[in-house]
Order: sequence, then C-alpha cells, then structure tokens
Amino acid sequence: MDEPTNHLDMESKETLEEALIGYEGSLITVSHDRWFLDQVVNRIWEIQDGNIKVYYGNYTDYIRAKQGLPRLADDEISQV
Repeated sequence: MDEPTNHLDMESKETLEEALIGYEGSLITVSHDRWFLDQVVNRIWEIQDGNIKVYYGNYTDYIRAKQGLPRLADDEISQV
C-alpha cells in the first residue's frame, strides 16, 4: 500500500486502521503518516545503502531504537 491515508477524512482513516488491525495476513505499506504507522504496523524495514535492517514494533518503537532508547511500556506515551 502506497500512502493509503492520503486524501482520506478522519472517519475513513479510522475505518482503514480498524480493518488493517483486524487483518490477519501480511501487507507492506509506505506512509508518512506517523499516527497510522503507530496504529497498524508491527515491523519496520529500513532500507539504506542496499541493506535492510528490521525493527520490531511500531513507528515509535523504531524511532526510539534509532535513538538507543528502549521500547515504551504499554501505559507510556511517547515524547519522541
């Protein structure tokens, strides 16, 4: 999916997020929508200089890992 939330209103974005959260298959998405990525992804593949590095978790977990920080506990809110 390439930028799946572009041109969607908030209700449509929420519907898409709910559908993807409930989806049991696999998908690849490219998005600049950080909120969307935090809600629906559980793995990020970073491609740089022809190499792939896999980060487990959502977008916030990815950013924290890049900064050398641990993942957040379920009840914590990101300041990143």
